[in-house]
Amino acid sequence: PVCMRLRAAHPKLAIEIVANVHLVALRSEGFDLAIWAGEVRDPDLVCRKLAVGHVGLVASPGYLQRRGAPDSVAALASHDLLRGHNSRNQPRTWWPLLPSGRARVDGTFVTNDHALLLAAAVQGQGIALLADLTCEAALANGQLRRVLEHQVGNDAVVSVIVAQRALLPLRVRVVIDALLESQPLVR
Repeated sequence: PVCMRLRAAHPKLAIEIVANVHLVALRSEGFDLAIWAGEVRDPDLVCRKLAVGHVGLVASPGYLQRRGAPDSVAALASHDLLRGHNSRNQPRTWWPLLPSGRARVDGTFVTNDHALLLAAAVQGQGIALLADLTCEAALANGQLRRVLEHQVGNDAVVSVIVAQRALLPLRVRVVIDALLESQPLVR
């Protein structure tokens, strides 16, 4: 919705969106800005917080009926786990525990495409770790249910990130302002 409003208000503004599971090198890869969920450790980057979003486990009702809902983190080992990629674009080998810690995970389905991960979960292929932003509609309409919601997951800060520079180009300022003025991206 933010992009559509920007296009309507600024028809000459060129918008190119690239989806990645790793934080791009803004300067060397030629990006004006990034929207990133997670920690940023590079001191040459300027971050503006947009929202805080939850990441947790989900599965379809059909999968849970067929395989049963896990009652503990240890029980995940006997389930089909649908894994995404980490920020280094490698298959995730752990999921975050609440309030802290990690659980080692393995599984035969791995993708760096969140839409594909969501589709696999909705189709009953297993349990996935997904951001609420990715699966909110499927949760709301009953296609997915939360799994171990008080044991596995975390909150991630969603930020807009730019490389430090003396003057921010107007095209970048317009996009950042639109993002900050919009409704929160996630909870």
